[in-house]
Amino acid sequence: MQHLCIDIGNTRTKTALCRNGRIVQIFTGDALPELTGALRAAIVQTGNDVHGLRSRLAGRNIPVLDINAGIRLPFQLHYDTPATLGADRIALAAGARQLFSGDLLVVDAGTCITYDIVTAGNVYLGGAISPGVQMRYRAMHEGTAGLPLPGSRPDEIPFPAANTFDALHAGAVLGAAAEIDGMFHRAGEKLPAIRLVLTGGDGETLRKYIKSKIFAFYKNLLFLGMDALLHLNPAE
Repeated sequence: MQHLCIDIGNTRTKTALCRNGRIVQIFTGDALPELTGALRAAIVQTGNDVHGLRSRLAGRNIPVLDINAGIRLPFQLHYDTPATLGADRIALAAGARQLFSGDLLVVDAGTCITYDIVTAGNVYLGGAISPGVQMRYRAMHEGTAGLPLPGSRPDEIPFPAANTFDALHAGAVLGAAAEIDGMFHRAGEKLPAIRLVLTGGDGETLRKYIKSKIFAFYKNLLFLGMDALLHLNPAE
């Protein structure tokens, strides 16, 4: 069985083609690959489906698994409002559990930074959500009269910063890294053996500045989790 795992994000759409539990190809944009044979899809949607991918999948008779708290999951949910738990957070936790055992703090450094804890006993405890790096830049620019929107980041972000652009980079990037360190320390107070799993578009940048030991950095964790959930929830 081939699986299409589609991530409709706030800034772009990415699709992974998975076979036998492995990612074999990743597509960027709204194009859907022309494939033969049995095919199912899963969608994680945090942005608008401006390209009508859902309707196009239906037009090709490709069944779609809606990821939510009501499907079969590889963990028990201890979350007060499961109906509001994002499909992305569910899939990320499922991907981490697919790869790793033990107590895990899954950190996705995307548009928002999400934190999700899965225990060694396969219980999802919840976590936290905070602004991502790009959102921090925009908030400082749009919420003040004098702060510019910085351009590309320097290879190394200095601290203390000696100019305003570097100060904005230091505040956004080093501040996000320090937040992750703080959340990991706080999680460790409850689960001393917890390990940090990092993913997301800004993960590559942040991993250089996170002081805590990163157990694993897995760039395509979301796709792996979607694929795992498709396997766990076979078509009826």
